[in-house]
Amino acid sequence: NGDPLAGKPVSIAVAGDTVYQSSVPVTGTVSLGLSAADGTATTALTATTTGVRTITATGDGIPLAEPAEVAFTAGAVDAAASTLDSDRITVIANGTAFATLTATLYDSYGHPVPGKTVLIQADGTGLVLEQPLTVSDAGGQVQATLRAAEVQDVRVIAIDQTDGVTLTQAVTVTFIAGPADPTQSGATITPTTVIADGVQTAAITATLRDASGHPAAGRPVQLVVDGTDNTITPAAQGVTGDSGQAVFHLASTRAEVKNVSVRDVDNNVTIPAGTVTFVSGIVDPAASSLT
Repeated sequence: NGDPLAGKPVSIAVAGDTVYQSSVPVTGTVSLGLSAADGTATTALTATTTGVRTITATGDGIPLAEPAEVAFTAGAVDAAASTLDSDRITVIANGTAFATLTATLYDSYGHPVPGKTVLIQADGTGLVLEQPLTVSDAGGQVQATLRAAEVQDVRVIAIDQTDGVTLTQAVTVTFIAGPADPTQSGATITPTTVIADGVQTAAITATLRDASGHPAAGRPVQLVVDGTDNTITPAAQGVTGDSGQAVFHLASTRAEVKNVSVRDVDNNVTIPAGTVTFVSGIVDPAASSLT
Protein backbone atom coordinates (compact mmCIF):
# COMPACT_ATOMS: atom_id res chain seq x y z
CA ASN A 1 0.00 0.00 0.00
CA GLY A 2 3.04 2.24 0.07
CA ASP A 3 2.81 2.78 3.80
CA PRO A 4 6.11 3.55 5.62
CA LEU A 5 7.50 0.59 7.56
CA ALA A 6 8.97 1.72 10.86
CA GLY A 7 11.20 -0.36 13.11
CA LYS A 8 12.53 -2.61 10.36
CA PRO A 9 16.24 -3.58 10.19
CA VAL A 10 18.11 -1.85 7.33
CA SER A 11 21.59 -2.61 5.99
CA ILE A 12 23.71 -1.49 3.05
CA ALA A 13 26.62 -2.84 0.99
CA VAL A 14 29.00 -0.69 -1.08
CA ALA A 15 30.74 -1.76 -4.30
CA GLY A 16 33.85 0.15 -5.43
CA ASP A 17 36.81 1.71 -3.66
CA THR A 18 36.71 2.02 0.10
CA VAL A 19 34.23 4.38 1.73
CA TYR A 20 33.97 5.26 5.41
CA GLN A 21 31.15 5.44 7.91
CA SER A 22 32.11 7.53 10.95
CA SER A 23 35.77 7.14 9.87
CA VAL A 24 35.46 3.33 9.85
CA PRO A 25 35.94 1.52 6.52
CA VAL A 26 32.75 -0.02 5.19
CA THR A 27 33.31 -3.71 4.47
CA GLY A 28 30.69 -6.28 3.61
CA THR A 29 27.19 -5.50 4.85
CA VAL A 30 26.75 -2.67 7.34
CA SER A 31 23.71 -2.28 9.55
CA LEU A 32 21.99 1.09 9.69
CA GLY A 33 19.75 0.03 12.57
CA LEU A 34 15.97 0.22 12.44
CA SER A 35 13.93 2.35 10.08
CA ALA A 36 12.40 5.54 11.47
CA ALA A 37 8.71 6.36 11.60
CA ASP A 38 8.82 7.51 7.98
CA GLY A 39 10.42 4.21 6.93
CA THR A 40 13.87 5.69 6.28
CA ALA A 41 17.32 4.85 7.61
CA THR A 42 20.11 7.36 7.13
CA THR A 43 23.92 7.30 7.29
CA ALA A 44 26.81 9.45 6.06
CA LEU A 45 29.56 8.00 3.87
CA THR A 46 32.90 9.61 3.07
CA ALA A 47 35.77 8.68 0.78
CA THR A 48 39.42 9.59 0.26
CA THR A 49 39.57 8.61 -3.41
CA THR A 50 37.46 9.84 -6.29
CA GLY A 51 35.14 7.62 -8.31
CA VAL A 52 31.66 6.13 -8.39
CA ARG A 53 30.40 3.76 -5.65
CA THR A 54 27.31 1.56 -6.06
CA ILE A 55 25.21 1.18 -2.90
CA THR A 56 22.65 -1.59 -2.44
CA ALA A 57 20.24 -1.72 0.50
CA THR A 58 18.29 -4.44 2.28
CA GLY A 59 15.19 -3.72 4.40
CA ASP A 60 13.61 -6.28 6.70
CA GLY A 61 15.69 -8.96 4.92
CA ILE A 62 14.42 -7.98 1.46
CA PRO A 63 16.88 -6.45 -1.12
CA LEU A 64 15.67 -3.13 -2.45
CA ALA A 65 15.16 -3.20 -6.20
CA GLU A 66 17.07 -0.03 -7.13
CA PRO A 67 20.74 0.49 -6.16
CA ALA A 68 22.09 4.02 -5.79
CA GLU A 69 25.25 5.41 -7.37
CA VAL A 70 27.30 8.05 -5.58
CA ALA A 71 30.10 9.93 -7.34
CA PHE A 72 32.93 11.15 -5.12
CA THR A 73 34.70 13.97 -6.96
CA ALA A 74 37.79 16.11 -6.49
CA GLY A 75 37.50 19.40 -4.63
CA ALA A 76 38.38 22.86 -5.87
CA VAL A 77 41.72 23.37 -7.61
CA ASP A 78 44.46 24.19 -5.12
CA ALA A 79 46.96 26.59 -6.74
CA ALA A 80 49.78 25.64 -4.37
CA ALA A 81 49.20 21.88 -4.57
CA SER A 82 49.00 21.89 -8.38
CA THR A 83 52.19 21.61 -10.43
CA LEU A 84 53.78 22.89 -13.61
CA ASP A 85 56.77 20.92 -14.91
CA SER A 86 59.07 20.92 -17.92
CA ASP A 87 60.84 17.82 -19.21
CA ARG A 88 63.98 19.95 -19.66
CA ILE A 89 65.18 23.33 -18.46
CA THR A 90 67.62 24.06 -21.31
CA VAL A 91 66.71 23.84 -25.00
CA ILE A 92 68.71 24.74 -28.10
CA ALA A 93 67.35 27.93 -29.65
CA ASN A 94 67.01 26.65 -33.21
CA GLY A 95 63.23 26.87 -33.62
CA THR A 96 63.01 23.08 -33.77
CA ALA A 97 64.07 21.67 -30.41
CA PHE A 98 61.36 21.95 -27.78
CA ALA A 99 60.47 21.50 -24.12
CA THR A 100 57.32 19.64 -23.10
CA LEU A 101 55.37 21.43 -20.36
CA THR A 102 52.86 19.61 -18.15
CA ALA A 103 50.36 21.32 -15.86
CA THR A 104 48.67 19.04 -13.31
CA LEU A 105 45.70 20.25 -11.29
CA TYR A 106 45.21 18.91 -7.76
CA ASP A 107 42.77 19.71 -5.01
CA SER A 108 43.95 20.24 -1.44
CA TYR A 109 43.71 16.48 -0.79
CA GLY A 110 46.01 15.57 -3.68
CA HIS A 111 43.25 14.40 -6.02
CA PRO A 112 43.76 15.24 -9.71
CA VAL A 113 41.07 17.58 -10.99
CA PRO A 114 39.74 16.76 -14.49
CA GLY A 115 37.52 18.79 -16.78
CA LYS A 116 39.06 22.22 -16.23
CA THR A 117 40.12 24.56 -19.02
CA VAL A 118 43.83 25.24 -18.49
CA LEU A 119 46.00 27.62 -20.50
CA ILE A 120 49.81 27.39 -20.45
CA GLN A 121 51.41 30.78 -21.17
CA ALA A 122 54.97 31.93 -21.88
CA ASP A 123 56.56 35.34 -22.36
CA GLY A 124 59.48 35.79 -24.74
CA THR A 125 60.66 36.66 -28.24
CA GLY A 126 59.75 34.55 -31.26
CA LEU A 127 58.20 31.76 -29.21
CA VAL A 128 56.11 28.93 -30.61
CA LEU A 129 53.86 27.44 -27.92
CA GLU A 130 51.53 24.66 -29.01
CA GLN A 131 48.84 23.25 -26.72
CA PRO A 132 46.65 20.70 -28.55
CA LEU A 133 44.21 20.17 -25.67
CA THR A 134 43.12 22.73 -23.09
CA VAL A 135 40.83 20.60 -20.88
CA SER A 136 42.48 18.66 -18.06
CA ASP A 137 42.24 14.88 -18.49
CA ALA A 138 41.44 12.22 -15.88
CA GLY A 139 44.87 12.77 -14.37
CA GLY A 140 44.24 16.52 -14.11
CA GLN A 141 46.81 17.22 -16.84
CA VAL A 142 47.26 19.32 -19.94
CA GLN A 143 50.45 19.55 -21.98
CA ALA A 144 52.11 22.02 -24.33
CA THR A 145 55.35 22.25 -26.27
CA LEU A 146 57.56 25.34 -26.36
CA ARG A 147 60.26 26.22 -28.90
CA ALA A 148 62.20 29.38 -29.75
CA ALA A 149 64.68 30.64 -32.30
CA GLU A 150 66.28 33.24 -30.00
CA VAL A 151 68.60 32.78 -27.02
CA GLN A 152 66.64 33.79 -23.91
CA ASP A 153 65.15 32.79 -20.57
CA VAL A 154 61.40 32.16 -20.81
CA ARG A 155 59.06 32.13 -17.81
CA VAL A 156 56.09 29.80 -18.14
CA ILE A 157 52.88 29.82 -16.09
CA ALA A 158 49.60 27.88 -16.13
CA ILE A 159 46.11 29.28 -15.52
CA ASP A 160 42.97 27.34 -14.62
CA GLN A 161 40.64 29.51 -16.64
CA THR A 162 37.54 27.69 -15.42
CA ASP A 163 38.08 28.88 -11.85
CA GLY A 164 40.34 31.88 -12.49
CA VAL A 165 43.24 30.28 -10.62
CA THR A 166 46.90 30.80 -11.55
CA LEU A 167 49.11 27.94 -10.41
CA THR A 168 51.66 29.01 -7.82
CA GLN A 169 54.48 27.08 -9.47
CA ALA A 170 56.12 28.56 -12.56
CA VAL A 171 59.05 27.23 -14.57
CA THR A 172 61.87 28.91 -16.48
CA VAL A 173 63.07 27.37 -19.73
CA THR A 174 66.46 28.61 -20.94
CA PHE A 175 67.01 28.63 -24.69
CA ILE A 176 70.72 28.39 -25.45
CA ALA A 177 73.01 28.47 -28.46
CA GLY A 178 73.68 25.13 -30.13
CA PRO A 179 77.07 23.55 -30.88
CA ALA A 180 79.66 25.79 -32.46
CA ASP A 181 79.30 25.79 -36.25
CA PRO A 182 82.56 25.97 -38.24
CA THR A 183 80.94 28.11 -40.92
CA GLN A 184 79.63 30.64 -38.37
CA SER A 185 82.56 30.51 -35.92
CA GLY A 186 86.15 31.58 -36.34
CA ALA A 187 89.29 32.97 -34.78
CA THR A 188 91.66 35.89 -35.36
CA ILE A 189 95.39 35.83 -34.74
CA THR A 190 97.36 39.00 -33.96
CA PRO A 191 100.18 39.14 -34.89
CA THR A 192 100.76 36.15 -37.12
CA THR A 193 104.55 36.39 -36.83
CA VAL A 194 106.13 36.31 -33.38
CA ILE A 195 109.69 36.10 -32.09
CA ALA A 196 110.28 32.69 -30.51
CA ASP A 197 111.66 33.99 -27.21
CA GLY A 198 108.98 32.51 -24.91
CA VAL A 199 107.92 36.03 -23.94
CA GLN A 200 106.28 37.65 -26.93
CA THR A 201 102.84 36.27 -27.74
CA ALA A 202 100.22 36.02 -30.41
CA ALA A 203 96.70 36.83 -29.26
CA ILE A 204 94.11 34.37 -30.58
CA THR A 205 90.50 35.51 -30.25
CA ALA A 206 88.04 32.65 -30.68
CA THR A 207 84.42 33.45 -31.57
CA LEU A 208 81.94 30.60 -31.24
CA ARG A 209 78.54 30.83 -32.91
CA ASP A 210 75.97 28.14 -33.58
CA ALA A 211 74.37 27.32 -36.95
CA SER A 212 71.81 30.10 -36.39
CA GLY A 213 74.52 32.66 -35.69
CA HIS A 214 73.85 32.89 -31.95
CA PRO A 215 76.93 33.62 -29.82
CA ALA A 216 77.77 30.56 -27.71
CA ALA A 217 78.11 32.32 -24.35
CA GLY A 218 79.48 30.56 -21.27
CA ARG A 219 80.96 27.79 -23.42
CA PRO A 220 84.26 26.07 -22.46
CA VAL A 221 86.73 26.54 -25.34
CA GLN A 222 90.23 25.17 -25.81
CA LEU A 223 93.16 26.38 -27.93
CA VAL A 224 94.82 23.56 -29.88
CA VAL A 225 98.35 24.17 -31.24
CA ASP A 226 100.78 21.77 -32.88
CA GLY A 227 104.56 22.00 -32.66
CA THR A 228 106.68 22.04 -29.51
CA ASP A 229 107.82 24.30 -26.68
CA ASN A 230 104.50 26.16 -26.60
CA THR A 231 103.06 28.17 -23.72
CA ILE A 232 99.30 28.80 -23.86
CA THR A 233 97.48 31.16 -21.54
CA PRO A 234 95.00 30.15 -20.13
CA ALA A 235 96.69 26.75 -20.09
CA ALA A 236 93.66 24.44 -19.78
CA GLN A 237 90.68 26.14 -21.37
CA GLY A 238 88.81 29.42 -21.43
CA VAL A 239 85.13 30.27 -21.23
CA THR A 240 83.39 32.42 -23.80
CA GLY A 241 81.75 35.66 -22.75
CA ASP A 242 78.36 37.01 -23.77
CA SER A 243 79.63 37.66 -27.30
CA GLY A 244 80.81 34.06 -27.64
CA GLN A 245 84.46 35.12 -27.51
CA ALA A 246 87.48 33.91 -25.56
CA VAL A 247 91.05 35.20 -25.86
CA PHE A 248 94.21 33.09 -25.62
CA HIS A 249 97.88 34.05 -25.76
CA LEU A 250 100.47 31.81 -27.38
CA ALA A 251 104.23 32.00 -26.83
CA SER A 252 106.99 29.61 -27.87
CA THR A 253 110.72 29.12 -27.74
CA ARG A 254 110.71 27.01 -30.91
CA ALA A 255 111.03 28.81 -34.26
CA GLU A 256 108.52 27.11 -36.54
CA VAL A 257 105.13 27.48 -38.17
CA LYS A 258 102.34 26.32 -35.87
CA ASN A 259 98.83 25.33 -36.88
CA VAL A 260 96.19 26.78 -34.55
CA SER A 261 92.57 25.78 -33.98
CA VAL A 262 89.93 26.27 -31.28
CA ARG A 263 87.63 23.61 -29.88
CA ASP A 264 84.10 23.81 -28.49
CA VAL A 265 84.78 21.48 -25.56
CA ASP A 266 81.16 20.64 -24.70
CA ASN A 267 80.33 19.57 -28.24
CA ASN A 268 83.80 18.47 -29.44
CA VAL A 269 83.70 20.77 -32.46
CA THR A 270 87.02 22.05 -33.78
CA ILE A 271 87.34 25.27 -35.79
CA PRO A 272 90.57 25.98 -37.72
CA ALA A 273 92.09 29.34 -36.85
CA GLY A 274 95.17 29.61 -39.07
CA THR A 275 98.91 29.60 -38.47
CA VAL A 276 101.41 31.48 -36.34
CA THR A 277 105.01 31.73 -37.49
CA PHE A 278 107.54 31.86 -34.68
CA VAL A 279 110.88 33.21 -35.87
CA SER A 280 114.33 33.71 -34.46
CA GLY A 281 115.05 37.09 -32.92
CA ILE A 282 117.79 39.53 -33.86
CA VAL A 283 121.39 38.33 -33.67
CA ASP A 284 122.74 38.41 -30.13
CA PRO A 285 126.52 38.96 -30.31
CA ALA A 286 127.03 37.48 -26.87
CA ALA A 287 125.08 34.36 -27.67
CA SER A 288 126.64 33.94 -31.12
CA SER A 289 130.05 32.33 -31.74
CA LEU A 290 132.82 32.02 -34.28
CA THR A 291 134.75 28.78 -34.57
